[in-house]
Amino acid sequence: MEPLIYSFSNSSKPVNLDEKKIRFDNFPSPELIKYGFNDTIYNLDMNAIYENEYYKVGLEFDFDRKDSESIAKQGEKKFGKSIINKNFCAIWEIFNLFGLLKENKIIITNLIDDMKNVVKNLQKIKIEDISTSKQADIMFKNISSINLDENAYIQIILDELPKIVSSQKIGSNMILQIFNCMTNPFIELIYYLTSFYTESYIIKPITSSMLSDEKYLVLLGSISDIKLDKIKKNKNKYLATLGLSIPNNISSIIQCMNADLMYKKSILYWKIKKYLDNHIYEGPTYQDFINDQNKNSTIWLDIFDSTVSDKFTVLLDNILQESTKKCNHQMEFNSIFS
Repeated sequence: MEPLIYSFSNSSKPVNLDEKKIRFDNFPSPELIKYGFNDTIYNLDMNAIYENEYYKVGLEFDFDRKDSESIAKQGEKKFGKSIINKNFCAIWEIFNLFGLLKENKIIITNLIDDMKNVVKNLQKIKIEDISTSKQADIMFKNISSINLDENAYIQIILDELPKIVSSQKIGSNMILQIFNCMTNPFIELIYYLTSFYTESYIIKPITSSMLSDEKYLVLLGSISDIKLDKIKKNKNKYLATLGLSIPNNISSIIQCMNADLMYKKSILYWKIKKYLDNHIYEGPTYQDFINDQNKNSTIWLDIFDSTVSDKFTVLLDNILQESTKKCNHQMEFNSIFS
């Protein structure tokens, strides 16, 4: 059990936007095969799953469980912290893996309580609300507690980004919650943002269910101010393009990531659907699922039971080696048939 992490090769200098090439359209942008879209995803009726509250028992983790074996109660005991929820676990994973739990830092976020819980026993880390005018060492921005359509997300993030990037200074870091990454304008936006940082990653935390499209864009080491004034949002239209040419390596990594995530999502979906369709909600399968959740909680807590940086450096390196190897193989395969 490991988080899924994909690394981008950043451009040597920030990408410039040409206002004349930015286009809006009356229709939302389509999801593209070249970014890993597969129309079999339409066979997944997510609403039918979510309508039955028993779907949660088939998830990898259920943060609504409060029994002694649940991740919430095991985590409270292990960490000595009052609230162990999904947001806490995502922050804990990301900040430990990327070595961000360091002293003398200012963190700006809209998850104030969760962030304070994460840094509770760490000295000289200041937490500021996202409404502050201060600049931060780290910006952590959550957008939604539910899946967002990609085109809807772009509309929201274009409103949010000017305020978010105003908190950035040279050397600072930004972590953005994202969802699907299969339309051209959103991949352009990712490419544009990554060009302003020395390191860029997309991570799917272990505790973020494969049934969800949630991921995080991790941008480390800002090298320049981000200029968003040229993206003048049209409230009645959808962003169609930023006028950028996306490098093949970016497209290939996105395609590789999406193929991996969609495959894992489908497996989990059909497992849960089979259980729900049987209408035997508290039989042997139910107990098997609970046992799996208990085991997953124990494994996660064993991995993330401390803030020892060397341990997470090795783990991150191993995960990146594996994902890079996988994506390189896919690029080689694609080149044969292109």
